[in-house]
Amino acid sequence: MVSRTHGRLLSLWLVGTLAVAGCAAKSSPAPGLVQVSGEYTGTAQDSVAGAQTVATTLAQHGSSVGGTLTLTAGGVSNTEAVAWTLTTQKGLSGTGTETVGAATCTFAMTGAYDTTTNEINGTYSAVTGCAGTTGSYTLTQQCTDPATAERRRPAGFIAAC
Repeated sequence: MVSRTHGRLLSLWLVGTLAVAGCAAKSSPAPGLVQVSGEYTGTAQDSVAGAQTVATTLAQHGSSVGGTLTLTAGGVSNTEAVAWTLTTQKGLSGTGTETVGAATCTFAMTGAYDTTTNEINGTYSAVTGCAGTTGSYTLTQQCTDPATAERRRPAGFIAAC
């Protein structure tokens, strides 16, 4: 028979063990979602600005991805804030916002991450401001963010940023 004191000690030990085990658990990305955190360079083809070079650093938490794109054409650079959601294992959907001259333009953006080439390929179209502007982009991952990329693609290795 367990005494009342021993019963309390056993209960405290069990609660303490469960608490320590819970604290030791590692945070993992949502199952099946690819990790896209890191630095990218690439190109965009815009219906108004023409060919552009693109550079960005993307951060990811779960299925949320964000960053700032730097787009350069003819020696002139603009920045665009992007917020994407991983909608499928590798699919991205979201918005980008950029100030072009006096207009603030918001773009609907879609894309997909290719685990073979480590590229994000996608398209965009203006939702507000910059009426009629459309385009496509290709971003190639140059390095990965080691803090958020614990579960990398098994097929390849990308150096840490």
